[in-house]
Amino acid sequence: MMKTISRIRMGVLPGVVLMAGLILAPTVQADRVVLMDEAYVKGPKVTIGDVAQLEGEFAKTLAHIELSSAAIPGSSKSINASLVLARVRSTGLDMDGIEFGGASHTRATTLSEEIGKNHLATSLREFIVARMPWDALNTEVDVPLPNQIITVPEGDLDIQWYASPQYQFLGPGTFTGKILVDGEEKRTLTMRAHVTAYGEVLVARGDIARGRPISANDIEVQQHALNNMPTGVLTEAVDVIGLVAKKTIFPGQAITTRNTQQRLVVSRNQLIPIEVRVGNLIVKDRAKAMMDGRTGDTIMVQNQNSKAQFQGIVRKDGVLVVQ
Repeated sequence: MMKTISRIRMGVLPGVVLMAGLILAPTVQADRVVLMDEAYVKGPKVTIGDVAQLEGEFAKTLAHIELSSAAIPGSSKSINASLVLARVRSTGLDMDGIEFGGASHTRATTLSEEIGKNHLATSLREFIVARMPWDALNTEVDVPLPNQIITVPEGDLDIQWYASPQYQFLGPGTFTGKILVDGEEKRTLTMRAHVTAYGEVLVARGDIARGRPISANDIEVQQHALNNMPTGVLTEAVDVIGLVAKKTIFPGQAITTRNTQQRLVVSRNQLIPIEVRVGNLIVKDRAKAMMDGRTGDTIMVQNQNSKAQFQGIVRKDGVLVVQ
């Protein structure tokens, strides 16, 4: 009877021990790297996490391992499984605890966004309208469409435009655009535009003879394309009345700073009053003008007694102020 019991114990105990081991041992989840057939990446780099499904304890570590640079936006790059395996080995992880599977290579396509021609033209037009000094209702902004569509990585898009510092937002101009994605500059481009602004300018109502002072009856206001007007065109009557025509100005001709000038208030050889300022003291005298002078001009004069020459600034009332 004792021998029979012994055989039963010998047969039962190993099974019990095995069952206990299965119950007490912790469940271990194997690390797995499964390469996908096709993946879409944002760039500028391709990582294992972009092209493979990862499971296990080291999934986060493996996900950040860099494989290569991404293809240009909208294009693809082939990533081989052997490259993935080599990159994992380079980490020093226990390769026996990692299972590899999936495709033999994956096609990694870089996500992209196309900026259409109309979008670029509209963006530049908005930039010009926001910065030009003209009334938008009286201005024409012509922006020809660019020759090509721009492709950039997918992300938060912004276009920053720059005009030449010398450009006055009138007539033809060239503009540089910087395309930013997520705050990082990706592309630059150059576009042209033409701005035609219409405004009121002063023109001659009739002939204004050379040397004749201009009165309110000599001028009138007309609407013109400002980019067709000569340099220095005048728009306010108060700035024109009292000026003298440098040369004959014909009917309809614009009044400008180039065809007008201040009238003479001092003539050469004229004896004129002078004021010499010494601190708070003002000494008045008279001197002989050595040249013609207009308001604001600096001219030479000669002392009547000593014949010494000195200079001063002509005031509107014809007095020479010597500092």
